[in-house]
Amino acid sequence: MNTPEILIIAVGLAMDAFAVSVATSIDALAVGLSLAMIQAGIWYPAVMIGIVTALLSFIGIRAGKIFSKKFGPRMELVDGVILIGIGVRILIGDLMG
Repeated sequence: MNTPEILIIAVGLAMDAFAVSVATSIDALAVGLSLAMIQAGIWYPAVMIGIVTALLSFIGIRAGKIFSKKFGPRMELVDGVILIGIGVRILIGDLMG
């Protein structure tokens, strides 16, 4: 790969990261407004979301280490197939209604 190709890829990844951050911010805004409308406290949901996120992240990291030791480089292929499968499932679900 030459420098212009790397630059194009970097710009594309930056645009993707920006889009994901905007979508996440809109989602957080919607959750905040929803909680305000039903006059719910923010602390319990915030703590629970934090705990679940930390727990699932920890489980994912541990599982990744275990699977990478057991399967090695083949695990990257499996990861790619799983992500493509999830994407296809979402696409089919959206197209079918």
